[in-house]
Amino acid sequence: VLSKLRYGGTESRPTGEVEQDLLTSDLRSLFGTNLAGLTPVPGGTLGVGFKANLNGQARFFKTHALPSGRLTLKREAEFLKVTALAQTDPQLVHRVQGSSERTWLHTRLLSPCASPSPPSVRALIAEYEAQLRKHPELAGVVPASDSIHELLARATPALDFLAGANLLSPLVTDTARAALDRLQGISADLSLQLCHGDLGPANIMSDGGSLVALDWEDAFWGIAGYDYLYWLTFFQNRKWLSKAALGHTPLEPSQEIALMALILLLKSWMSVRNGSYLCNTLTIEQRLLEVFNLD
Repeated sequence: VLSKLRYGGTESRPTGEVEQDLLTSDLRSLFGTNLAGLTPVPGGTLGVGFKANLNGQARFFKTHALPSGRLTLKREAEFLKVTALAQTDPQLVHRVQGSSERTWLHTRLLSPCASPSPPSVRALIAEYEAQLRKHPELAGVVPASDSIHELLARATPALDFLAGANLLSPLVTDTARAALDRLQGISADLSLQLCHGDLGPANIMSDGGSLVALDWEDAFWGIAGYDYLYWLTFFQNRKWLSKAALGHTPLEPSQEIALMALILLLKSWMSVRNGSYLCNTLTIEQRLLEVFNLD
């Protein structure tokens, strides 16, 4: 979520037809007649994507939409090599032409995963966390400033903004503030570890036999349990919100609820900033109450 907090809507990105044509021309010049069926795919905050067949194999191609996306693209490639090399076959191509340069990451094109269950997501997380522990060199890929402490620092201003916009009642505001205070109280004792950082439904794919976590551009220094709790906060996963979903991380249930509330506050603040909250079927307060009612 860090890239969305930092860059969402703050830098220009190639979304128009002219810019898209330039990117498709760049790909065709790189791979020539070996490339077929090139089709744009909606991109993320820092990336622009395409799918195509390369030498007869379905591949996904991604480049940086923003200048700040070049480093995170390289970061993503490093994480894929460690966590899903066989399933994704990540390849980086760096192109310099005159005064311009561009980096492309291409991987095997995987299939969307239909609503994985909490146990299967926890198993996926446990699997890639085990791989990450075997590769301490990745610690140098993620800056120390990219951490859960930045999320904690941004959460209270987000809460104040939502309350000031009359999107939260005084009761829910007080409950959310108490949740943030709970997290601040343990923040000095948090044991940081590398986390995916944006493990939403769109970033969990299947290679036909197992789940694969993609889009590691938001990898950051979180805590054990963060990725799972982040996944639970997505609207599509509301059906899994019950007390049975808690107690599967090193955190106490009340701390798990507090962390989910923090994530929802930051997501809600962004949705108000970009106006997407106006299309929501549930209010921000209703989403928060669903989490608080787990206590």
